[in-house]
Amino acid sequence: MRYYCFLLLCVISMPLCAQTPFPVNIPAASFSVKWEGVTGKVEDIAGGRRFRGNGGTRLVLQGAFQMHPSPSADHKIQRLVVHYRADRYGPTLQSVKLFNGSSLAFQMGPRIQGDFTRVATAYNAWIWREPMTVSPQTFVRLEIGFPTGFEGPGSLVDFILTGVEVDYPLKRLVSSTTVNSPSLSTLIVADLPAGTRKPVTQQDKDSYAAIGAEIAATDPMVAAFRDLEPAGPRQTGFDMGIGITDKDKLWGPGKQWFLNSLSAGQQMGFKDGAAFALGRNNNPDLAALGMGIAAADTELAEARAIRPSGLYWLGFDIATGIFGNPDLGALGYTTINPRDERMRASASEGEHILLLTHEVESGFNASMVLHLARKYK
Repeated sequence: MRYYCFLLLCVISMPLCAQTPFPVNIPAASFSVKWEGVTGKVEDIAGGRRFRGNGGTRLVLQGAFQMHPSPSADHKIQRLVVHYRADRYGPTLQSVKLFNGSSLAFQMGPRIQGDFTRVATAYNAWIWREPMTVSPQTFVRLEIGFPTGFEGPGSLVDFILTGVEVDYPLKRLVSSTTVNSPSLSTLIVADLPAGTRKPVTQQDKDSYAAIGAEIAATDPMVAAFRDLEPAGPRQTGFDMGIGITDKDKLWGPGKQWFLNSLSAGQQMGFKDGAAFALGRNNNPDLAALGMGIAAADTELAEARAIRPSGLYWLGFDIATGIFGNPDLGALGYTTINPRDERMRASASEGEHILLLTHEVESGFNASMVLHLARKYK
């Protein structure tokens, strides 16, 4: 059986489609606890539970699905979000599994650390293009690994679970009409509410990929980042991300819908391209200025090239435009102020939504430190 699942790449408030979902929270306290290895400690805390385990221990948490009480809710899972926190060098959420009774229906291995207690991102949330039927016999199983290391198995580390959020879609509206005979009725299924998007076609994908490739052919910054993407689905996805974003400054449900239609490899490249385009579109003049200044300065060029990342280069260039040599056209600021921080944030926003990385900020900060140390006059 095929299950259509795609990573959610946006904050919780972003609509998945025109339908309003019915959310249900499976609280952390309702999960059964099984330790494999040395038994750890369980502690109820504000908003969830803390699980403290030894290095090398494995923890299995299992929680039953709860059905939404509204008669308008269709008991088919549309979105699943695991809200947890696993600090760096601490435990890792190794797998998320859904079972319908004894049958495994879905499995993902996030293997990511971070604070996801209040957000839904590509790393802790999933949506179904075709919602999957669930029942009170459906349950979610979380498998957490506690690391070993030089501190040894005696060192306790924490995994915090606040809950698992399940979204159920609105039932499709059904009415009956009599046809020829009072005893014969035909069910008419209403269309989805106005605004539901049409499926993305291969022609759509090819068109945006061609636009992106054309942009890269005349744009050195895009071309340099594109060259980092492996040839094949990932580079094609990059082209689509550049092409569909074009001059947009904000992420939105249309781009999300398009992204959901892509293969896993294409999605990776798409995220890179769209994150880059969104960041640069918010600071186009500074990005171009900074790139030109760095090209004429060997020290800057070498510092910029330390990280083979188009997003790092973007942040580096924007900061060069702000803090660089005013004789070369830069603003020449000698301290960072709230306006500069807003520029850095706007350049990073797309990356944070799509990738949950900090390449733009890292490049910006490295460039800023270098320029401020030069003390231009």
